[in-house]
Amino acid sequence: MFETKVVAFTPSNTRLDTVRQMTKDEFIEYHGSGTLRKNTRLGMANHEHYLQERIAYEFGREFRVGYATRILVGKAISEGDNKGNTELGWHAERYINTRVFDEDKCQVAYITYENAEGEIVEGNGIVLLETSFQLPPGRCVFAIVQEYDRSTDERKSAVNPF
Repeated sequence: MFETKVVAFTPSNTRLDTVRQMTKDEFIEYHGSGTLRKNTRLGMANHEHYLQERIAYEFGREFRVGYATRILVGKAISEGDNKGNTELGWHAERYINTRVFDEDKCQVAYITYENAEGEIVEGNGIVLLETSFQLPPGRCVFAIVQEYDRSTDERKSAVNPF
C-alpha cells in the first residue's frame, strides 16, 4: 500500500499559499466548477468530486487521488529511442523542479491503479510522497504521464501533467 504522507505547511510567499490553506467550503465557493458549486448547494454528497477538482487545481490536471489500497508503485521504466519516455523525463523533471511548495515531495514511478469501476490504468508517472495539502488518510496523489496500454503492449505518448 502506498499512501501520500501529509506534512506541515510551509509558506511559499505566493498567492497559492491562500489556496493551500482554504477549507473545503472556501475552495468550492471560489475555485470549484459550476457543477461542484451547484451540487453542493443542492446538498449532494460531494467529497470525491471536491477532491478530484482540488487535486487537479493544486497539482495539475493529470493528477488523481486514489485509495492507497488500489495503487501499486514501483520503479519507473526507462526506454531509449522512445519519444513518450523522453517527454516523460522532461515533464517529470520540470514538475519536480518548479513545484511551489518545498514540502510537496514527489518522484517518478511506475504506477498501477485500479479505479472504482475495476479498470486498471498503469504507466510511468509522478507520485506524491509528501504534501501539506490536507489529504484524507489512506489516499495517494499521482499522475500517470506515460500510460501503458496492456491490449497493444505499447506505451502511449506522454501527457503534460500541469
